Amino acid sequence: MFDADPREGPTRGGTEVIIFGSKFQQGKNITCKFGAKTSRGVFIDTNRISCLSPPVERAGFVPLSIAYEGEKYDSDTIKYLYYDTPELKSFYPTCGPVNGYTQITIEGKNFLDMGFGKAKCIFNNTYVMNATIMDSEVIKCDSPPLPEGMFISNGTQAPWYNISITLNGRENAAVKGRFTYYIDPIFKSISPNLGPISGGTISKIEGTGFA
Repeated sequence: MFDADPREGPTRGGTEVIIFGSKFQQGKNITCKFGAKTSRGVFIDTNRISCLSPPVERAGFVPLSIAYEGEKYDSDTIKYLYYDTPELKSFYPTCGPVNGYTQITIEGKNFLDMGFGKAKCIFNNTYVMNATIMDSEVIKCDSPPLPEGMFISNGTQAPWYNISITLNGRENAAVKGRFTYYIDPIFKSISPNLGPISGGTISKIEGTGFA
């Protein structure tokens, strides 16, 4: 075996790991070994085997290898990282304009940087945006633009997205709450448009899209 993708997953297990190598054999029972834990391997082709990571008690690196039933020797090993399952508590702001790119701050714990480009925010399990892990308790990402024509301004409920994150590009953790979209207001006039430096002037602003 040469490599595995991904090389990391949460301690709760259940991560589908694709093992890459050569001369994998079909028709034999395959065991995937994650340290002292094991799971059944599934033959894909002579260069790929699929494994599901078993749950473990503690985070950390374990050797990953495969073995065929009845054979004495295991394959070479690759380091596989178990990390504590991330927990999401809240996010803000909870709304933004339809053109997107509102910076959203997500708070929680067990946020671990797996490397460049792996952390993502996922909106409605469809739209994927790059995320930045600020520390173990804060992630930031931008909202995606709302598809053209999706917003209906006829008094119905404004469109919203669920938000989840992934640290390794595979497993998702959802945050409670919805991110709601609105149309940017349009300002047409302000009257009066001047006043004394002491303040206290009441001005009337006219436009559309105020909510």
